[in-house]
Amino acid sequence: MSVGWRDLGANGQALAEAVYTALDRTAELRTAGGDDEAPPSSSTLWAWVMGGAETRDRLAATWRRYPALKDDVAALLDRAAVASLPRVAAAATEDAVARRIGTGAAIRLLPSRATPDQTYVVITLDDPDRTPGQLIAVTGDDLVVQRLDPPVDGTIQVLTETASDLVRALADAETRVWLL
Repeated sequence: MSVGWRDLGANGQALAEAVYTALDRTAELRTAGGDDEAPPSSSTLWAWVMGGAETRDRLAATWRRYPALKDDVAALLDRAAVASLPRVAAAATEDAVARRIGTGAAIRLLPSRATPDQTYVVITLDDPDRTPGQLIAVTGDDLVVQRLDPPVDGTIQVLTETASDLVRALADAETRVWLL
């Protein structure tokens, strides 16, 4: 049986927060103590995800060294996300993925009719009141972050180059996507 955060009650949540803080601080102390074998703490991982390109490069390097940390980052993103879109089933794809459906949103890639080398990324939110500010896509060791404009009638559009990292990531069936 799985227990969710809301099921814990005030005392259970306080205990879970205390345990998380203790484990996170322990990981930070091990890393700060020069232990090259220690993986980064959850708060460090989160800072790297939310930081600029230089921190995302550190995250990718860390993933190559500690592949299991991808699951930790995915769990952090799952908890914070307005919407999450899982990998696309291999049997459901021919070549590139043009549509993704997940919890809270759907994403479509539409070629621009006016400019062939551009693609629209169209995000349709299930709940227009929950507004994400960015899209995070994890594919392989790469992390792609795209800032998002506010939705209009529950839809967000991003016009980008067809050869961009964003379109490449979203077209890859192995990519996981979160809207934060």
